[in-house]
Amino acid sequence: EEAIRSAPAAIVLAAGDYQRLVEPVRAAKAAGIKVVCVDSFIATDDADARIGTDNVEAGQKCGAALLKCLASWRGSGRARVAVMSYVQGSSTAIDRETGLRAALGERVVAMATTYSDAEAERAYAQAKEILEREPRLAGIAALNLPTLLGAARALAESGRKAGVALVGVDSSDEVMKYLERGVIRDAIVQRPFN
Repeated sequence: EEAIRSAPAAIVLAAGDYQRLVEPVRAAKAAGIKVVCVDSFIATDDADARIGTDNVEAGQKCGAALLKCLASWRGSGRARVAVMSYVQGSSTAIDRETGLRAALGERVVAMATTYSDAEAERAYAQAKEILEREPRLAGIAALNLPTLLGAARALAESGRKAGVALVGVDSSDEVMKYLERGVIRDAIVQRPFN
């Protein structure tokens, strides 16, 4: 709203909320301001352009990777999987979880989603609590970089890396180190320039 009042030629927006930014974007358009959404989107097609990753596909790939890791799981019943997301209400989080859950289908028991607010320390605490509470946990899907790093740290400390498959979305040098140590089994990497 402050940007609209300053009357720029255009606004570039990474929407932190899928629903709440619809009206401000419409107000910008009514004022003749071009709007370009990057990375995270809004619940309408009012933006002049959208640039970002297909996050439903990223979630599907994460789910497929997790299922591949769980193919040899021999526990009783369906494998239990923790779903760890980041900012509740952001389009990227919604889309990644939608894709993940579609890929997992009924083949696993996907637990209720936790949200780290994209903070590695919070994800660490959440993953640590899940690992302590869920002795039959077979997998964790972490849907962004800070969440993946927090979950990896908790899994490494738990001593359960052999029995719990951790897959996630995003990459960094630290993720690569966890991959090399076998703590993270797979990481879905974005190619934003494509």
